[in-house]
Amino acid sequence: MKISPNTVHAIGWLTVASSLAGTALALSIILWPEQVSEARWSFPFDASSYVAFQVSFFLHDLTLIPGLALVAAWAWPSASRAVRIGLGLTVASMAAGAVIELAAVSAARSSETSTAASVLGTAYGVMSVGFGIGFILAGLAFLRQPLIPGPIGRWTYLLIGIWTFFPMLPSLFMPMVWGRITIGVWFLLFTGIGITILRVRRSGPDSAAVAGRRLEDAAAERSA
Repeated sequence: MKISPNTVHAIGWLTVASSLAGTALALSIILWPEQVSEARWSFPFDASSYVAFQVSFFLHDLTLIPGLALVAAWAWPSASRAVRIGLGLTVASMAAGAVIELAAVSAARSSETSTAASVLGTAYGVMSVGFGIGFILAGLAFLRQPLIPGPIGRWTYLLIGIWTFFPMLPSLFMPMVWGRITIGVWFLLFTGIGITILRVRRSGPDSAAVAGRRLEDAAAERSA
């Protein structure tokens, strides 16, 4: 994939900053004063605060898409079908997440037992499963042949996928604070994606292509 070093640099830092912002947003929910009862979908926010946060979540998810798309584009040409599905799911799930966050504004005054809350809960669950499957499929490939050498290149995608299924998904059925802690850590793990992008950029314009060929060679060895 042809992309200028300056653009790669910007996407890398955007991913790092967005990851940290996601963690900060998760922590801010924990610290936010309870403005409504737990029977409201928007808990702990009142309607106006909830709408503001949902718009923030929407914008935040959008800023993580370029990094995921760039990694997918680097690995795509030489990736197996399963890995392509995984890479595609990571991007599609983040895009779906942004849409869901914005759509959730409509539930600002809904109860936890409302139809809107039920639909949103299902949507968040499906999106999370998509994330988990996508990151695990791509992560298994990067574990064998990472885009960059070292633990960040090998483990980031797989760790995000595993964390999605446990402990993050189960924690969503626990008191809110536990869900926000696991989501905050989940977003923090995305800094590894930003660091990967920055290290590929520093390694030179051909480093991603070389890593892609390593993925292709590994796939050929497994099928031989």
